[in-house]
Amino acid sequence: MKKKFLSGLAVSILALAITSGLHAQESGSTAKVKTPASVESLIADETAAANNRAASVLPGRINIKVVKSFDRSFGNIPEKKWYALEDGYVVYFKVDDISMKAVYNKKGTWMHTLRFYTEKNLPFAVRDLVKRTYYDFSIFFVIEIETDNKIIYLLKMEDKDSLKTVRVIDGEINEIEHYNKSS
Repeated sequence: MKKKFLSGLAVSILALAITSGLHAQESGSTAKVKTPASVESLIADETAAANNRAASVLPGRINIKVVKSFDRSFGNIPEKKWYALEDGYVVYFKVDDISMKAVYNKKGTWMHTLRFYTEKNLPFAVRDLVKRTYYDFSIFFVIEIETDNKIIYLLKMEDKDSLKTVRVIDGEINEIEHYNKSS
């Protein structure tokens, strides 16, 4: 069950956040789940899933508009990996200790950016808002989704009995997943 929970974590949460029309949904599922060993393993799972859907591309074969758009937004990032999608490109890279994924359409227009990190990189206002409600929970993984006009935070949290995913948008918190650690 742990593998099932972790393998689709980032992809399923992103899909849920976007396709649900940003309305809260709750799940009362129970499952035996342990906290992942590291954030890096979660990112590796998400990256592996993306690699199965996309073909690796050499930088010289990418639309120059996409490369210029990336460079304007993120600067000179020495280590990045590009993939071609059916309708555009995705690039994986790291800034400091934050793993990132930026998506562009074929014309070079930026679509969205995902950032994967831990509680220590979470903006204070978001952390404070969540901790006031979920004070007994520790935040072990954050997915930040930046779109044209919004920043959405998906926080994976746990206490001794359960795992939760909460979504924070414009100062509002919604619980979108809940798993009991024991059946």
